[in-house]
Amino acid sequence: MSITISSPNMEDTETLYGKYIEIPGNEGASFDDFYEFLSVESAGRQLFLEEYCTYEFVEARNTVVLKFSVKV
Repeated sequence: MSITISSPNMEDTETLYGKYIEIPGNEGASFDDFYEFLSVESAGRQLFLEEYCTYEFVEARNTVVLKFSVKV
């Protein structure tokens, strides 16, 4: 099953990527690395999303959509 990542605006995605590269060990991570991190189910991903976002996963046929917005 594939995953699609969705945000109400590009600014939220850029903000979340900025938070991701602030984590020790991720300083040199590319946007592709960030996308892969969000695409693969893990405890780290769940903790990251819970810390910085409101989010939901929506299933649509063979795709799961991760919809998020950055917490204010």
